[in-house]
Amino acid sequence: MSAAIRMPAPIPRRELLLALLGALVWLAWSAGLRVLELPDEGRYVGVAWEALRSGQWLEPLLNGQPFFHKPPLFYWITEAAMSLLGANEWAARAAPVLGGWLAAISLFLLLHRWAGAAVARVALAVLLALPMFFLGAQYANLDMLVAGCISATLALTVDAVLRRRVGLPWRATLLAAYASAGVGILAKGLIGIVLPGLIVVVWLLALRRWRDILALLWLPGIAAMLAVAAPWYALMQLRHPDFLHFFFIVQHLQRFASTGFNNVQPLWFFPAVLLAFHLPALPWLALGWLGTKGRRARDGRTVDSAMASGVIAGTTTTTSHGQARAPAGAPPQADADLGHDPHRLIPLLLAWLAVVVVFFSLPQSKLVGYILPAVPPIAALTALGWQRLLPMSRLMRRAGLATLALSALVGVGIVITLAISPHRNTRELARDLAAWRAQGEPIFSVGRFDYDLPFYARLREPILVAEDWSDPEVLARDNWRKELAETRGFAPGGQAPLLIDEKTLPAALCAHPVNWVIAASRDAPGTPWLRSLQSVSTRRGVSLWRVTPAMVGCPR
Repeated sequence: MSAAIRMPAPIPRRELLLALLGALVWLAWSAGLRVLELPDEGRYVGVAWEALRSGQWLEPLLNGQPFFHKPPLFYWITEAAMSLLGANEWAARAAPVLGGWLAAISLFLLLHRWAGAAVARVALAVLLALPMFFLGAQYANLDMLVAGCISATLALTVDAVLRRRVGLPWRATLLAAYASAGVGILAKGLIGIVLPGLIVVVWLLALRRWRDILALLWLPGIAAMLAVAAPWYALMQLRHPDFLHFFFIVQHLQRFASTGFNNVQPLWFFPAVLLAFHLPALPWLALGWLGTKGRRARDGRTVDSAMASGVIAGTTTTTSHGQARAPAGAPPQADADLGHDPHRLIPLLLAWLAVVVVFFSLPQSKLVGYILPAVPPIAALTALGWQRLLPMSRLMRRAGLATLALSALVGVGIVITLAISPHRNTRELARDLAAWRAQGEPIFSVGRFDYDLPFYARLREPILVAEDWSDPEVLARDNWRKELAETRGFAPGGQAPLLIDEKTLPAALCAHPVNWVIAASRDAPGTPWLRSLQSVSTRRGVSLWRVTPAMVGCPR
């Protein structure tokens, strides 16, 4: 006889509220403890600060020039948070916190509907406790935000597929999935639709349900996605004719296929990262999926008997596909055992994990945060493995809780360690600059650009950056020089007056009564006009000078 299909039951309001608030509070409580790290956190928060100081929210700016490496969603969320809560580290990390919360709640809702409340609760607890997820939700870059968008789009799409399969209304859910994909495109471009689309296609092809794929290709949904995402891209293209080529060809295709970017790692990099960051979950994955064959066989006979009794008693119904349908109020454990995986969520989770790992392993350039979309399926598989161990001894249950607590403590411990001993930043130097500098006095940065300095110094004007901008090596390496140099392509006439030649810097210092100069302390002895000057502040190997024209020999 065919396996019964569990109908999704409404989530109790109290449980939903507890999940929503609990996940948000857990991810957010320590988000403001750490100083922003360079380069990534300083860069992206710095762009958001530019919008606040300039009032220009539509077009991302880096040091006063258009910056199109990433779309605007992260900046918009950060700008809104800083407008409401002030320019502080907590508001600066609002976007990754919301991204992590969205990923966690999307997984929880999907599993609660189609795998049962018990599985959903365990998966949510595991996901929130995993150090990689906890830390990713408190790092101010785009990775966790896009992981949240991908998870939401995928969860809504799968929910639509399963609703259609059991004869429930599904079009509204599919419309929401497409709209979520549009939000994902605003978060990080085409990956917002490509990655969840690939996962769903692989899942449905593995189940030989290609008709479901055709049903998902729905014109009103595509229109909703374009309505969300397309206006910003169209507006930027109208303002800058080279925008679409730079954004989609250079920043998407070339970064994916080229070897000219930083962070080159071997093919096995992401599998190794996932193994290292998920060590607490690995024993339970192994025990749950490799050590329960005998139990599954016994449970299977019990479930088959229960199903037969249900059919005889008339307590089950059938779907439009002729499958037995379990009542909506069936106990969660029965849901997990019923047909072992009636909705084929296990193939979905495996496809989710495999597609993300393979997709991001293909390019040579790899960063740890790219793999964050693979964390939710690991949590779900761990929860399903835990359910397969039930009933278990009290000792094993305590071991599971201890593992969960240890995992959470590792993440909290890392955050506290970084708060006590922060990595690269210019917060203290920026505060010195803000305390001593008068409004309107120009700032020159020599041979460096510290992304976080405008944010921490609360600068209202861009910085003049002195470098040999004619050197072809400027565009050869993926760093701050290349990012600033690329802004010239979108500046009026291709000119960027804030990027000055280092040879002309002494003359530029003669134009203002007081100047502020920032440079690496080790570079000062090699700079003739700077070596004899006394810095007013030195922090973490970076020095600050107050320079008047007379100090550099300017004619009177």
